[in-house]
Amino acid sequence: MDYPRSSREQSLNEDLSRATELQRLGRLDLAEQMCRSILRRAPGNPRALHLLGMLDFQNGRVDDAFSLLQRAAAVDPASAVVRSDLGAVLGLSGRIAEAIAVLREAVALSPSWPEAHNNLGVALENARQYESACDAYRQAIQLRPQYVDARNHLGNSLRLLARPSEAVVEHELALSLNPNSAAAYRGLAHVFSDLGKPQAAAISYRKAVDLRPDLPGWHSDLLFALHHVPEVSPRRLFQEHLAWANRHGSATYPPLAPREVDADPDRRIRIGYVSPDFRSHPTSLMMEPLLAHHDKVQFDIFCN
Repeated sequence: MDYPRSSREQSLNEDLSRATELQRLGRLDLAEQMCRSILRRAPGNPRALHLLGMLDFQNGRVDDAFSLLQRAAAVDPASAVVRSDLGAVLGLSGRIAEAIAVLREAVALSPSWPEAHNNLGVALENARQYESACDAYRQAIQLRPQYVDARNHLGNSLRLLARPSEAVVEHELALSLNPNSAAAYRGLAHVFSDLGKPQAAAISYRKAVDLRPDLPGWHSDLLFALHHVPEVSPRRLFQEHLAWANRHGSATYPPLAPREVDADPDRRIRIGYVSPDFRSHPTSLMMEPLLAHHDKVQFDIFCN
């Protein structure tokens, strides 16, 4: 049955609202099905294109997301929201210069929208244009003084500009606005670490991990800081590493399939060293004497 135009539009809007709510609730598959149903009825609907693009991005289909967001931007060129999300997807895909250009368009379309300035700041920070990033974050904060994310991002950029005192102020302001901001605790911990205050860094890292126990990288930051706290004993440090392994190990490093091992007692033993720091890092220099003095007759040495 064909609905009158106004009734059809109302039906589409109601379905779009339901799809948006499903996305908010994390029911991405149902939200995607509803979006695709809407687009079969109205192939050029910009809201459906936009929402489906973001759903594709959440599901890791970056190329599909980019294509849909481009279509949404073409259909609705005046939408700062679409351009802002398109810029964010470009930035997270490593296409930083394109992201900055699109996000500047979003800011021009909606100069009073704080999120557009914040997203532009993130792209500029990723491009290591820290001064410009700070300007964008400050504009977002001027428009919304309670903007916790923008204050955290500003703190991060100030730290990268070697202005730790100002960075601490921003992260502490963020915590005064939201005492449960894990990102603010982590940002504060980074500053303390840079300042050579490992105990203060460890305390802040611990608070960040308590708030976001699902992030192995954040938990790893805590372990690194604890290595530099004199009061932490070797036994406690070992226990902290075991806690990391129990929480994240199986998901981060799935068990390897069993392998047959050559039982010949006269075979050459294979020794492997694995590190992310074999390039421009002191670890590579410290490894050179060790590798030079290995017995090359009895051992095969591998570094990765």
